[in-house]
Amino acid sequence: MCDSDSKKCICNKGFKGEFCEEKECAFPCLNNGKCVDGVCFCDIYWTGKYCEKKTCNNNCNFPNGKCGKNGCECNSDFVGDDCSMLACPNTCSGNGECDFKTGKCRCLTGFSGNSCEIKVCTNNCNGNGYCLDGTCLCNDGYEGENCDISIFILIKLLEKCPNNCSHHGECKNGKCECGTMWKGQDCSKEICKNNCSSNGMCINEDHCKCNSGKKFF
Repeated sequence: MCDSDSKKCICNKGFKGEFCEEKECAFPCLNNGKCVDGVCFCDIYWTGKYCEKKTCNNNCNFPNGKCGKNGCECNSDFVGDDCSMLACPNTCSGNGECDFKTGKCRCLTGFSGNSCEIKVCTNNCNGNGYCLDGTCLCNDGYEGENCDISIFILIKLLEKCPNNCSHHGECKNGKCECGTMWKGQDCSKEICKNNCSSNGMCINEDHCKCNSGKKFF
């Protein structure tokens, strides 16, 4: 109807405009949506009858994912805002970087496996042992952190010293370094036999000075 005083239209419910020519939306359009002839036209990131639902980028690259209340909900094999990137197994176990184009892990040094879950050993234990969780378990005849020391070679090195230093010293660079109370090229000579039987003092490496009442020799 027309207001005789203002000469303006007073629209019936459900209509608007200077001449009541526009149909109103039954409910206000949300999130910056615009009502045109009774229909909400939504902003690019919103949808629904009243623009109440958020849209998802690229429709989550369906079937890689689906649009949820808070954005894309990706399937287990995909990640990203629009589920466009390939996921890596177990997120590379925190031991590598994911190549989202291929879905494969690039492991950090010291790790291997599809998800970088395996801790590797230096030089693969030099082929002389078995690697277990980053620790080498050496085969018989080898030792060292990386199984790089041959016991057989060590034995041969020890044998370079005469008589293996008679087990009274250490072999170093082919020469014996004798222990206390032993001397000689092969550490076979005892300095003061039996350490003077604990009844005297060793003099000049060969003679004992006995305590009072004991024989001197």
